Amino acid sequence: DVMTKVINRHHGASASGGGGGGGAGSVTKSVSIGMSSPGLGPTASSSSSSSSGASALSSLSSASAGGGLIGGSGGWRSLRGYGRGNQRSWVVGGVVALVFLIVCLTLPVQLVARDHYLRWFPNDYHQGYVWDGKSPRTQIAMILPITSKGSALTEDGDVERDLIAFRVFLPYFIKTVDALGKFEFTIYMGVNSDDPTLLSPRIWAQLKKRTEAMFSVKPIKLRLLKYDVKQGAISQMYNALAAAAYDDDMEYFFISNDDLKILSPFWAAAMVKSLESNTRQGPGFGMAGVFETYNGYDPCSPYQMLHRTHLGVFDGKFYDDDFDNYGIDTHLCMVYDHFNANFYLVDVKVENHADDEESDKPLERRYEVEDGWRERLRARADLWIQKLNDHLLSQAENAAEKQQQYPKQLIMNK
Repeated sequence: DVMTKVINRHHGASASGGGGGGGAGSVTKSVSIGMSSPGLGPTASSSSSSSSGASALSSLSSASAGGGLIGGSGGWRSLRGYGRGNQRSWVVGGVVALVFLIVCLTLPVQLVARDHYLRWFPNDYHQGYVWDGKSPRTQIAMILPITSKGSALTEDGDVERDLIAFRVFLPYFIKTVDALGKFEFTIYMGVNSDDPTLLSPRIWAQLKKRTEAMFSVKPIKLRLLKYDVKQGAISQMYNALAAAAYDDDMEYFFISNDDLKILSPFWAAAMVKSLESNTRQGPGFGMAGVFETYNGYDPCSPYQMLHRTHLGVFDGKFYDDDFDNYGIDTHLCMVYDHFNANFYLVDVKVENHADDEESDKPLERRYEVEDGWRERLRARADLWIQKLNDHLLSQAENAAEKQQQYPKQLIMNK
């Protein structure tokens, strides 16, 4: 009932023989596999002997050195095959680990980028922002200061050919406007009093005529305005136009440049929806920004949309005019970051680095960077944060007062 298999292997050289194995004598290994008891598992016994009396560990080491531990040369080939397979496993494991590491490193960035962002799809626009032909459209003001500085425009020139706004901003913007959409846009195009070229009667007439002709059947209007602000004070230019739009009862205000390309269709629906859907401080509170391709990922977008709530709190101002130009968008981001209400729309893309439709060369900066602007950021941001806190507190008190009055009114109605 017992099958015994004895394998005799000789490795190395004998104690007196020269040449091969280096110190290990003859090793005999016997393995017996018992099968006599059906209910029991296999049994194994082994015995080893060595002419030199070496330990089993040294015997196995010498056997490995002699190449016969696993059946001679064929066993060695098997061992090499095992090594190759093991190496492949390590390679596969390394690739998997690398992919996992990349996901772990990029996931936090994606989570930050998506913070407060209601993912936009084209279907959302058609379902919620199609005009029924009867109700008033949502009014959006496009705040657009223009200048002839840096352009080829002269008093005898042609605005469509020579002015950046006609080559870049207007064509791209008009493509995104849906004639059947729920939004109506008014472009508040402003010219400073220190720009005699744009204020010349011939060019001024061209601005109105050519712009309105481009709108065709799109729900777009134009208000061409002149203001008188300090040269290079961009914040004052934006604020002057925003104040005019606020007086016209515009609901949303979008900051744009004459060299801005709006690339994503239905961008307005995404921005409006993000502000309307603020459940923390209420609809309309916060700031929506878009992804600018030239700067890459930057949660402080310089192209921002605000609800009229903001201008109501700050006396018709969009930006803090304590900053003339550089830092105005950063200041606003710091203010709304405090309330966790900076809605960064990473899927809504714009491009603002081309002075020509086919060029990707950045424009030269058309203003000077103020000294010490960083030192004033925090102090000014704290002032604006306090004003918004007061506004929210007032809103909460008014809501509480209404809740207290409601049961009395209900009883009186009964």
